[in-house]
Amino acid sequence: MVASSSRVAQKRRYALVLSLGGRCSCGGEDCWHEGECSVIDPRCLQLDHISGDGAVSRRKFGGSISMVNYYYYRIDEAKGQLQILCSNCNWVKRQRNGEVRGGKPCSDPMDIMEKHDLVVSRFTGLSLYHSLVSLYRSLLSSTPSFLKIDLLDDLGQWGVSEDDKHPMSFYLMRSWRKQRFYGTGEEDLSCFLSERIRVLKSIGNRVLGVPLKNISTK
Repeated sequence: MVASSSRVAQKRRYALVLSLGGRCSCGGEDCWHEGECSVIDPRCLQLDHISGDGAVSRRKFGGSISMVNYYYYRIDEAKGQLQILCSNCNWVKRQRNGEVRGGKPCSDPMDIMEKHDLVVSRFTGLSLYHSLVSLYRSLLSSTPSFLKIDLLDDLGQWGVSEDDKHPMSFYLMRSWRKQRFYGTGEEDLSCFLSERIRVLKSIGNRVLGVPLKNISTK
């Protein structure tokens, strides 16, 4: 029964997409492409609320399926409320207009970058960060070549990595983002870095089979 209802909802959604034009309606204003968007593949097309209140609307209807069912029988009303956008154009529109996502405003991209720059500067300003980098380099110099690949893979999953193009702060930042570690205070970042030091020592001990040289983390 559930599968049957899902198929009906998909068919109605597709019919609604066709009724609203069957292609991305973006004209290219401040978007990733120039001119009209050429996307017509229904797998990439999304129902977008013109006014940007999709989250509020879905809550009102009790979910996306109920919303589709409502507009399926009210095409004229749908044309005044909805438009078809491909996933790329829809995302750009949401970021550009600061539309709600899950009931919260989307962050401005520049605000995100400024926040990240702040975190990176605090990373590199903490002695824990320099201890982590020193311990990482010490571990690599002590690890036989045939063990380094597995070691680097394990540490890379925690953001403990560096190369010629990027310092460790770059990879730590990506790890920090994935874990939603939003606190930018020194205490939060110190806990974050201390955990990385603990993980590095644990993985290093497992790979080498001997305790690592103790480097001060004060």
